[in-house]
Amino acid sequence: MLIAKLEHFGIRGQLLQWISDFLTDRKFRVRVGDTLSETHNVYSGVPQGSVLGPILFGIFITDLKSVVKSYLSIFADDTKIMGNPLISHNIIQQDLDRIGQWTQDWLMSLNAAKCTVLHIGSNNPKMCYKIGSVSLKPVNSQKDLGVTITHNLKWDVHITNITKRTNSMLYVVRKAFNIITKDLFIKIYKTYIRPLLEYAFQIWNPYFKKDIEMLEKVQRRATKMVASLRHKTYEERLSELKLSTLEQRRQRGDLIETYKILSEHYNVKNIENMFIMNPNPKLRVEMGCTR
Repeated sequence: MLIAKLEHFGIRGQLLQWISDFLTDRKFRVRVGDTLSETHNVYSGVPQGSVLGPILFGIFITDLKSVVKSYLSIFADDTKIMGNPLISHNIIQQDLDRIGQWTQDWLMSLNAAKCTVLHIGSNNPKMCYKIGSVSLKPVNSQKDLGVTITHNLKWDVHITNITKRTNSMLYVVRKAFNIITKDLFIKIYKTYIRPLLEYAFQIWNPYFKKDIEMLEKVQRRATKMVASLRHKTYEERLSELKLSTLEQRRQRGDLIETYKILSEHYNVKNIENMFIMNPNPKLRVEMGCTR
């Protein structure tokens, strides 16, 4: 089936034969200690850990978009469909039926028990949806590519989760090192700590003071790990370590992302729906000065 889809997308000749040879006549066996099982044939799937594997998987499921009428988002094997239940409840359920049928037609198993539905908004009727005979479990929050989305679209749950995770990492660092110098701290902090606090912040950038302060407390606590700076103020520690506050870094990141969007670095449609543009062509204001 995969070979047929590759040929449909224009991959033919020797390249198609190479891929076919890569996928067919594969065998496997299981090793436990020094004991090996009998050899068995592999009749489907792509080799895990290979560079070509994820590409082939993406090609195999790309026609799923043509089956679904609702908004569809696919990243690797993570697929989401979204729609307004007030006007398209039947369409959402029909799309789930189509996805279930697609997986059967293309011999891909779908674990419906692991699928969930997130009802967003206070006026959501919270309809019941099914995949086959299995009702989808309703949840109040769902982690989507590392970001926790909640039913009310607030970010307190996500921020709480990442601060707990980061504090746990700080605890491990404290236990691992008796003395932490400035240079060692910078390497550890920028490699293992700060990325946890900033991952995908363009999505969840907080606007409540309590959330902003919860994140900043992590960096404030972390900078005290440097013994020579422990008794200085937070601002002094940041100056010594040449670090900015997390809030300043998020503002800078938002400005960079805005510039990229407006400069068409991304293929973004309907930019006017994202920003309210200033109609005044003279954006530089001339200021007079009197003595």
